[in-house]
Amino acid sequence: MELIVLGYNFKGSSIGERERWILPPPQVPVFLKGLCSLAQVSGACYLATCNRVEIYVSLQEQTSTSDLMAYWKDFLNLKDENPFPNYVYRNKEALQHLIKVATGLDSLVLGETQVLGQVKQAYMQTLAVDVADSNIHFIFQKAFQIAKRIRTNTGIARYPTSVSSVSIMLIEQIFGSFDPLTVLVVGLGEMGVQAAELLKKRGVKKLIVANRTRNLAEKLAGRLAAQVVPFDKLEEILPHANVVVTSTAANAHIISKKMLLSKGCLERPEPSILIDLGVPRNIDPEVGTLDNVYLYNVDDLKTIADKNLSFRKQEGLLAEEMLQQSMTSLVEEWQRRQCRFSPIFSS
Repeated sequence: MELIVLGYNFKGSSIGERERWILPPPQVPVFLKGLCSLAQVSGACYLATCNRVEIYVSLQEQTSTSDLMAYWKDFLNLKDENPFPNYVYRNKEALQHLIKVATGLDSLVLGETQVLGQVKQAYMQTLAVDVADSNIHFIFQKAFQIAKRIRTNTGIARYPTSVSSVSIMLIEQIFGSFDPLTVLVVGLGEMGVQAAELLKKRGVKKLIVANRTRNLAEKLAGRLAAQVVPFDKLEEILPHANVVVTSTAANAHIISKKMLLSKGCLERPEPSILIDLGVPRNIDPEVGTLDNVYLYNVDDLKTIADKNLSFRKQEGLLAEEMLQQSMTSLVEEWQRRQCRFSPIFSS
């Protein structure tokens, strides 16, 4: 028996190259069944994420990767004469690769959390199509167990590394709960929309959005059950907002120290947090000198994100060590059981 994984990822190919090998979702079951009808193939799984596309194949005997790639190429009607993947891993290396993927050790952003759910979805689809043999079951179940153990016992995914996620972390540190907050998001470009979505996901019930183009605000408000206020009425809503996130392309400050003082924004006992994602800055830096006001700009957030990423990298070393320890015990487990699949891990 042999286990093999082959594919393309962000390390060795452009997004355009990876896109060529991605299957339309409705075609994945057909692809897997066809793959398992090939000689020597007894099980398979297809995994596609933002940063990778790969297939895991369980073989009764050693098979050339060119046969597997030829099937993949022909299924997608690609014209490549002799396609070769970015990587090919066999046996122990294939299992180790899957664990790294599930743990986030092989991600563009070290320790990212979404990939574990994507690996689980790929495995569940394999089960639904009924193309998972004992090898496929074993490697995915073990990968889930080890990934959970590593994530639980290290800080590889503990601290956010994106500007928007750092913003959410700061809000949580200051207020504790998102539920009672009134949040105003001003400017609905990419970062503004992302911030609004994350805030709603974390439990903000009263979300207010403002944008110079009102119809964009109304569309987002409809999707997130938010309230829309006219862009020129910001001063009226500021006293009611615990959190303000700005992300506009304005060339001048849209929120000033004088505005906050004149509108009585500082009269309530709870603090205010203002997060300025704009470049140029949307909020007068003097706002940060006010009592009970926390002001963060893009540079502040990036500094925190960089520190978090450095911490993750340190924790990544511990995660790698735990992975190697797990691999050792995994080999021993198969040898003790004298399973007929144990030769897989002896190479």
